[in-house]
Amino acid sequence: AQLTFEIGQCIKKVSSAELGSVAAKELKAMHKLVVKLTLAASTMARQILATPPDQLSFGWKDVFLINISTVDHQHKRLFEILSRLAEVALQQTSETRHTDIAKVLKSLLEYVLFHFLAEEVLMKRVNYPQLKQHRVIHQAFTTQCLDVQSKFNDSTLDIDGALLGSLYQWLVVHIGNSDRHYAAHFFCFTSKDGTGAPARAFWIS
Repeated sequence: AQLTFEIGQCIKKVSSAELGSVAAKELKAMHKLVVKLTLAASTMARQILATPPDQLSFGWKDVFLINISTVDHQHKRLFEILSRLAEVALQQTSETRHTDIAKVLKSLLEYVLFHFLAEEVLMKRVNYPQLKQHRVIHQAFTTQCLDVQSKFNDSTLDIDGALLGSLYQWLVVHIGNSDRHYAAHFFCFTSKDGTGAPARAFWIS
């Protein structure tokens, strides 16, 4: 609700800035889309949080889209790697299981680091006011992933359905809340010349 309110306030502000009719219509259309996606994502997040972690499937769902193409592509890749990790950890029983999980864990951590940095660069480019808070959230999840990797490599922790489910739930909630919040800022971002023109490069899917 807070997110859609902020977007609505942005539209009022932009509409009063003598935007061209095409730009104004595009922004209003984006607002409707974001509201629709936000409601759908909130419903999905509640369902996922209500599901026992070891009973979750780990694939991508289009309801997770935030309509920033680069970020959506990276989010899809994160879910692909997590799904691969689940496949190896839960279905594989061969002697190479530990080695194979370690490889996928390494890939997941490397991509998490890459994705978080890419997001933070985008936030900085559009002067996102909550960048610092968002970075703290990223750092906490990175620390959690590093801890999982370290304990698994030391054979003091196994990768089971409950652990995979908790990682999946974190991603879903983070994308549905924190990421969707900065996406709203992108939609409302105005050009530096003060015309109020939407920075469409950031939100065209």
